[in-house]
Amino acid sequence: MRENMEPTGEPGPLLALPLSPVQNGHSQGSSGTGQATRQMSTFLLVHGSWHGAWCWERVVPILESRNHRVVSIDLPGHGDDRTPIYRITLGRYAAAICRAASAQGERVVAVGHSMGGFAISRAAAEYSRPISRKNASRCLAGNLAS
Repeated sequence: MRENMEPTGEPGPLLALPLSPVQNGHSQGSSGTGQATRQMSTFLLVHGSWHGAWCWERVVPILESRNHRVVSIDLPGHGDDRTPIYRITLGRYAAAICRAASAQGERVVAVGHSMGGFAISRAAAEYSRPISRKNASRCLAGNLAS
C-alpha cells in the first residue's frame, strides 16, 4: 500500500482515538460456513485537507476483511459536501464528526489523516468530558470510545 502522503509529497501524520478495540456483537463471517465472527470495532475515518471520504477507499476493504465496521465521512466543504466556504470552520468539522459518531449508536474508533486529526481532537475537546492522557473522550452520547 502507498505511504500516507500530503499534497507536498511529504508523509502526513495519522491520529487514531482510541487504540483499544470495541466489541459489539457478531457479524456473519465471509467463509460461508454460517459461523459468526466477532466484529472488532467501528472505525470512523476522517480525511485531511484537500481530500474527501474517497481517500480511504483502499483502507476500507482491509479493515472490513478483518471484521471491522467502517464509516468514512466528507467534512464540510469537502468531497460531496456542499457547505459554502465561508461557513467552514474547525468547529463545524468537529460537529460533523460528532454527528457521524453518534449516528453509529455505539463507540467508534476515530482515525484522522493530517488535518482530520485536528478535527477529531477538536471534537473530543468540545463535545466531551475532560480526558486522561491514556483515554480518549466520549463524544456527545459517549460514542467516541475511551
